[in-house]
Amino acid sequence: MAIGDPKTGTAMKKELAALQKKRDAGNITAFQFRKQSNAIKKKYGEKPTPSNVSKIFNYISTKTPMDAIRDSGALKASPNSAKAKAAAKAAKNKAGLANRGRSQGGQKAGEAKKYASDKKKDVFKGLDLRKDSPKNNTSKKSSGKTWKDFKSVSAAQKAGLNYFTGSDGKKKIAITAEQLKKKGMSLRKYANSLKGKK
Repeated sequence: MAIGDPKTGTAMKKELAALQKKRDAGNITAFQFRKQSNAIKKKYGEKPTPSNVSKIFNYISTKTPMDAIRDSGALKASPNSAKAKAAAKAAKNKAGLANRGRSQGGQKAGEAKKYASDKKKDVFKGLDLRKDSPKNNTSKKSSGKTWKDFKSVSAAQKAGLNYFTGSDGKKKIAITAEQLKKKGMSLRKYANSLKGKK
């Protein structure tokens, strides 16, 4: 008989069924059943089923401890990791969009945009939005960066800061002579205006 022959398959199934009956009757142990069933499978050219202990030892010998922790589900991404932050931001945006749609009573897309732009206008209400306003420079601070992180006037101004680190390492005011002329102020007067003095 050849391997894979239907007659061979039925003969193997009959032998395994007889072995199962012995096990169910309590004549052989689970270990003996597995050993004998593997011998039958080997006899008919099939791959034997490994025991749970063999599976565990095989896993341990081929995987690293970190793989085992990851596969078990015990290892979760840190809430401070970039992936976790991106996932949280996406979930928050999705929830925000869903809530906005419900709170507007299912408005049309154009009306939702109008609603969003109205909210933006309220945020800027009462602020001096002129480019040359010294108050405006402090309102748009960069995230987590201070004047110590910037080495030029233009970089500090782009970040919305009033100061930068000079080439000598000292704190300098982030304004050019041209900008002072446009404002009609001296450097001392501008510095005092930053500190809130008259």
